[in-house]
Amino acid sequence: MTNYHLNHSFKRFPGHYFYVIALVSAGLLWGHTTTVVKASTSEDSTPSSGTVSSVDQPAPSTVLRTSATTQPSSTEQNTDGFNNVRVVADSSFSNESTATKIAAVEPVVTTSNADDPGSTDSSGGTSTASVTLTPPGGTLPGNDGSSAVPDTGQTDDNQTGSQTSVPATNITTITPDPENTTQVAPDALGVKPVGSIRLNVPIPTTGKDAIKATDEYYYTLNGPINTTYQLANYHTGLANVSIKPGTWLGSVYAASIPTNAVGTDPKTSNNYIDEWMPDIWFQYLLWLTEYQTQFSTWAGFRNSFSKSDLNTLTNFTITQASQQTTSPTSTGPVATPIFTALQQTQSLEGLQYAQNLNTINFTLNTTLSDYTQSRLWDISSLAKIPSLTSVRFLYTSIQDVSALKTNKNLTNIELSFNQISDISGFAITWIGQQTPPDINDNRIGSARYNSISMPLLVLKPGTTSVEVSYNVKEYDGSLVHMYPSDGSDFSTDYPETQEMYKPSTADAVSEDDQTIVFYNLKTPPAGDVGWLSAGYVFWEDGYPKDPSAFDIWVSIPYIINDEYGTTKVNYENLMPNGQQEEIATSTPLSGPISNPFDISTDRNTTYPLEWLIDKYGSNYIVLDGTGNYSDYLANNGLAKAAPVTGNYSTDPQSLTVLFAPSQLTVQHGYYQSDGQFTSLVPDNQVAQSLTTNLAINDQATDIQNFHYKGAEIVASDGTVTAIDSATTSLPYLSVDHLLRIVYAPNQMTIPVSYVDNLSHVINPTTIFTGTAIDSVSPTSTTAQLPIANYTFDHYELSDGTPVTNTVPLTDLQAGLKLVYTGNTLQIPVNYVDNLGQKLQSAQIQGVVNAPLPAGFAANLQINIPNYTFSYIETANHQPIPANATYDTIHDGINLVYTANSTNVIPPVTPEVTPPEEKPGENAPESVSAKVIYALKQVSLHTSVNFTDDNILMTYVKKPRIYRPRFMVIGTARDRQNRLRYLVRDINSKSDTYGLIGYLTADPESVRSAYYHIVPKTITVINPKGINAYANADLTGKLTHYRQGTVLKVANIIKDRTATRFILTNGQIVTASKVLVKMGTIAQPKTTTKLLALNRYGDVNLTTRLEHFKRVTPKSFTILNWDYSNGYDYHVKSLKRYQIGNGYITAYSQLVKSDY
Repeated sequence: MTNYHLNHSFKRFPGHYFYVIALVSAGLLWGHTTTVVKASTSEDSTPSSGTVSSVDQPAPSTVLRTSATTQPSSTEQNTDGFNNVRVVADSSFSNESTATKIAAVEPVVTTSNADDPGSTDSSGGTSTASVTLTPPGGTLPGNDGSSAVPDTGQTDDNQTGSQTSVPATNITTITPDPENTTQVAPDALGVKPVGSIRLNVPIPTTGKDAIKATDEYYYTLNGPINTTYQLANYHTGLANVSIKPGTWLGSVYAASIPTNAVGTDPKTSNNYIDEWMPDIWFQYLLWLTEYQTQFSTWAGFRNSFSKSDLNTLTNFTITQASQQTTSPTSTGPVATPIFTALQQTQSLEGLQYAQNLNTINFTLNTTLSDYTQSRLWDISSLAKIPSLTSVRFLYTSIQDVSALKTNKNLTNIELSFNQISDISGFAITWIGQQTPPDINDNRIGSARYNSISMPLLVLKPGTTSVEVSYNVKEYDGSLVHMYPSDGSDFSTDYPETQEMYKPSTADAVSEDDQTIVFYNLKTPPAGDVGWLSAGYVFWEDGYPKDPSAFDIWVSIPYIINDEYGTTKVNYENLMPNGQQEEIATSTPLSGPISNPFDISTDRNTTYPLEWLIDKYGSNYIVLDGTGNYSDYLANNGLAKAAPVTGNYSTDPQSLTVLFAPSQLTVQHGYYQSDGQFTSLVPDNQVAQSLTTNLAINDQATDIQNFHYKGAEIVASDGTVTAIDSATTSLPYLSVDHLLRIVYAPNQMTIPVSYVDNLSHVINPTTIFTGTAIDSVSPTSTTAQLPIANYTFDHYELSDGTPVTNTVPLTDLQAGLKLVYTGNTLQIPVNYVDNLGQKLQSAQIQGVVNAPLPAGFAANLQINIPNYTFSYIETANHQPIPANATYDTIHDGINLVYTANSTNVIPPVTPEVTPPEEKPGENAPESVSAKVIYALKQVSLHTSVNFTDDNILMTYVKKPRIYRPRFMVIGTARDRQNRLRYLVRDINSKSDTYGLIGYLTADPESVRSAYYHIVPKTITVINPKGINAYANADLTGKLTHYRQGTVLKVANIIKDRTATRFILTNGQIVTASKVLVKMGTIAQPKTTTKLLALNRYGDVNLTTRLEHFKRVTPKSFTILNWDYSNGYDYHVKSLKRYQIGNGYITAYSQLVKSDY
């Protein structure tokens, strides 16, 4: 990328009044300070290397020399306290990476302690101690005493003398903020001294405050950068002020670090202090001024300092005296390391843990150099210190003072010589009455001599005028009266700050107090820039009308060139209502047409992106055009997803970085019969993206006894929108919506046994069908049957525990018992002779399932004259067994007597008719459990006597690897004496899992699912392969075998209901017929398409990824083969081939396979 700079050309002003604004695409690259003693420099002189004194040396007259001596140059030397800087387009530069540079520096004054850059050695001589701070790089020692450079993203430039060519960088452009209607977040990042700019407006004929253009083109494009002030909203991010890239992990991680954590973070191997106080120069400043007594060495401080140590800090004042010392070889004062650390510090992040701090005073010692500015811009941490009462920042680079505005305890504020354009909104009264008699000193705060430069404005030839509306705010929120500036407003009253403020190179007149029209714009000479400048001083409209002590100059550099293109980068947040809010001031970029740009690496955009990602998260999308997400979703062409890179074009471009909350709430539950939604598990949060749709099926989770049914979108007002089953993914959902995953309860089949209160089976076992949300309670009527001579009493679990509360069917899968009590029977008793003639009758009663008492027959015998008792029988002439109950004789009993007579009549033995056996009406016989699978289509029935009406489930015929499997838990026979299996479905990946019913025992339909013979070899047929183990219970995994692997078998062993093969190598593998097959089975290796063909992302061929035309030859390497709808026993399966990046059909009409 071509880079462009603004550079002072030294056409008019003295070098020691030099202040420059630099525009660079790699960020605003600040030079490191080299202090020039004022007394040794005249207005016309250029300092030689001998006049440069190190701000990093604690002793006088320290001269630093590098391996290449810096040559004086009128275009590269300056005396404003900043060393010469050239842009190096090496983004890998870091504080740590240049640690070895210190070895090339030969300080005259050295330190005596390698861990203490602040201690001096007065013994004289030369030392190679590597702890000396060396401008312009400013090296700090590492924890071990080795050098580490606390660079903050800037390059260490001009170490080898003057440069004639430098890498270029983008010139930034000021344009109005986003065109699309967008509200501004109250805490939007950045400042806005300029509200809007309009071109080619009419020139007011009745305007005021008119000025004439000057010819002061003392800034140029291209070349080395000398910079004092930063541009509006252009800062170095916290990631780039650290000792090395990557140590700053964001505010959330920083806040999570324990207050007493010291040393090295075991998670990252970084020093804890670098993770919560990222600015290495600020760390150094804190140690030098406040904690050097407690921690005698710099390394000790970095290894032992924690957040809790800041509790003792109450007054953080950097005195003028601490910043300077004297030298016998210098006519004026020279800088101490404290001066350097203060000047290089950019961020106060981490100071928020000093909760007892009441005073902070950072005033750079200007005696050392002509109005050198500190690089400090980030004071956001002060918002979290309510104890602050006095704040003074002079000669710093602060633009945003919002961190101070909520503090109600401030009694003293001094913010002069900064870049502040808005002093409104303070909780304290800025105009606070002070102690008389000084009536001019009635302010609680002041902010004088502020100056801020906007990014470069690129104008096309023929531009007639530029209208600028200013947004500079007073303490009370009112907009100040901005005056066009030709230099006369400060040249007499502020001669000492002359070059902080640039005179306009255009005529100007005010339309009103905040709007100025610049016209007759002078075209800067090639390589130079012009200026559109305006200013305000607090006494301008008559003191004490405005007693705020607030001054501001706003300067806009411009060029007139039709070979430049512009790209504006907006930053917005997608709100729950679909509207977008501006969350940071736009970043304008520009460069020669066709030159590339990259907002992900451009330092002008990486600063706001770093801060916004830390606050809003990394879920964002870059849109062109309108930047409206609604246009992007509508696909109307007005806003399209754009890459982060591009090229400048003739027409202006606009990119919007749109952030949105990434977390989406997902509910999981089912609907009850009354329509009420009931959650099954706690809601969870999933990350969603603005750029990638959310796969709906991926959100469904495995919930025992439930299966996925569908999905819905629920709005904040409760409106529910069902998602069509054909929709597989969703675009981004705003945070006022949630995704509801709807489940349906699995079908449950419960074996029901009927017993009496004596645990006798009184009815064949039946199957009760319900769902996972159904239940049984003591008052239920579930599965109750009318059983003759019995009355239902209560439910029991399969283990005999009575059901006293509501029990879900999910807890009854082992079975449910219905316990009945026997009714009392009225049983007729007939006394008959041996010819069947009734002699007498009677009636007895007894509970149907009660056993007949001992002596039952004897107790019933009566004395009948001329008859002798012979035997007892049932009413249908059957003998009464020994274990008979009253149910055995419920139809009655006969007591048979023989007549007493001399004529012997042979007794007639009644013919005993055995009871008819009715197959299928007895309970199933229990058998040892075994596993079978279905070879063809089979049906599961609820009764042993199969009919269409009692079919519970029909399983379609499946290929071998997906044949349905069942556990045999009993046997029974139907009315035709055919054997049936009582089975339980054990296909855990199917919605039929757990069903219990009767299945045919025909070996043509079902067979054992395990081998019971020893083949010589087996072939792995499972698409996912199998594992080999050390133990028969398949524990102790040894290795994995892929599909198609042929294994040699030595023996077979049994483990509970399964069998295992012992391989010749001693390993144990499954003998399941759905996972392995006897013999050597040829496997397809490659396949060639015969006709047009599609590639899909899944085995069911639902997500098409690629189309192969019929005319284009194509072959594929087959990874394995599989079948569609494997565990769906309602539909058939079709063979598929898995290739490197998807699935294709194995249909022989479409592909030809080679084995």
